[in-house]
Amino acid sequence: MTWDPELGKSVLFASDDDLIKGDFGDFQNRLVGASILQATGEDWKQQKHVLSPAFKWNHIQALFPQFVDIVGQLSCKWRELSGPVDVYSWLHRATLDAIGRGGFGFDFHALENDQTQELKQYEAFMKEGQN
Repeated sequence: MTWDPELGKSVLFASDDDLIKGDFGDFQNRLVGASILQATGEDWKQQKHVLSPAFKWNHIQALFPQFVDIVGQLSCKWRELSGPVDVYSWLHRATLDAIGRGGFGFDFHALENDQTQELKQYEAFMKEGQN
């Protein structure tokens, strides 16, 4: 992950030959196949072409208010808590809401309810992906 726009730009506009692919394991390969992070050659070029519009500035700008809202909700939830905060768990919940709202126009309400079926499935997926 990087906050440096120039580094992000260099990755986004790199050719397939410039990038070293990581090993994401059998679980992810069975689940989603060769994602852009693993694809090479023509598969990589096609996936990059499809994904590029989602990373254009006007699209990211349109998502920004939703992400600000999610961060505001997260901040309010943390202020309501007494004692230590399980940051990892809360960030998982915020991430699921951000993916749902930003990517699919659907609110999972994971910040409001830690017992939703979607959140449980997301957490199981993330746990399995770490093995």
